[in-house]
Amino acid sequence: VLLYPNGNIKSNGSGYVSLYLAIADTQKFSNGWEVNVNFKLFVFDKKNDNYLTIQDADGTVRKFHEKKTVWGFDQLISLETLLDSSKGYLVEDSCFFGAEVFVISQSGKWESLSMVKEPAHGTFTWKIENFSTLNETSHLSKSFTVGARDWKLRVYPKGDSQERGKYLSVFLKLTDCEKFPPNRIFFYSE
Repeated sequence: VLLYPNGNIKSNGSGYVSLYLAIADTQKFSNGWEVNVNFKLFVFDKKNDNYLTIQDADGTVRKFHEKKTVWGFDQLISLETLLDSSKGYLVEDSCFFGAEVFVISQSGKWESLSMVKEPAHGTFTWKIENFSTLNETSHLSKSFTVGARDWKLRVYPKGDSQERGKYLSVFLKLTDCEKFPPNRIFFYSE
């Protein structure tokens, strides 16, 4: 993540925070390399405990290559909004920026689900009591509906089998796959 806290003046970022995703260690790649990525950049609102998430409106896949190693937003958030104490982005002289990155493989077929508009009731909250004392390997939420599809969350408090003990792992599971026409490809990992 490449951050210009006072804006990237060379790219019309004056008065804004500029934030970019940059591919690192490109000298290790072979000539002619390219990486296709779908990504979102965000800033955390501590006051409201949520994220301001920015991505291309159409969910465009961006191609990183030798001549284009950085993609992002010249005007992520205005400095006026960031510095406004009622907004919650800058609290106790600190703020959190981040990125969510999906690398798109060029081999095989794939589908992408994008929200054209925010669905009504598109938020699901699952409260897990006594989280630090959980002993089971994983926990599955009750089913919830978003975008006319049924979903569940599976949480591995101590990580899934590949990363056991290192991370908290969370998976989103589509539970009504049988409603889709045959020969559709869905990616699901658990």
